[in-house]
Amino acid sequence: SISKLRIVDSDGTTTRILETQPEIREEIKTFYSNLFAKQQNLDREKQQNILKNIKRRLPMNKRTLLERRLSKKELHFAVFQTEDGKSPGWDGIPYEVYKFFWDIFEQKFFEMQDQLLNTICRLSDTQRLSIITLLHKGGDPEDLANWSPVSLLCTDYNNITKAISNRLRKILGCVIHEEQ
Repeated sequence: SISKLRIVDSDGTTTRILETQPEIREEIKTFYSNLFAKQQNLDREKQQNILKNIKRRLPMNKRTLLERRLSKKELHFAVFQTEDGKSPGWDGIPYEVYKFFWDIFEQKFFEMQDQLLNTICRLSDTQRLSIITLLHKGGDPEDLANWSPVSLLCTDYNNITKAISNRLRKILGCVIHEEQ
């Protein structure tokens, strides 16, 4: 945890040092709220002009691939693709548990994700929950700019999104130029 934060003004002069956890938490909240604030200066007309000039289109067979329901095979691959020893999500369930007990809960996991993605069309409250932690990137640990926020999501969410991202990877070359 961060035990001390140095507040610096725009010219680099230290204005104060925060040492209590309530002050530090409030500064972290303010810092990242400002950093990630929604910017309202988007010109919709310019966006539309850019989108109109995109020549690449997704072929129908690739669209069909994206729109179909996730298969048991895709979920299995996603679960077993994850390296052992990776940090679990906020729920504390290691990926190794999914792998070890896959034969037991493959069917229930498949039904759960199918219902969430295709019937309810919304993850449960606990599946959408994330815990944000800060990781020190290097440099002065008293400078908040040297910390990166990381969201810890539940393992169900990570497994489902891994299966979806694997599917997306198959079609990216159709819509994104290889130089990007």
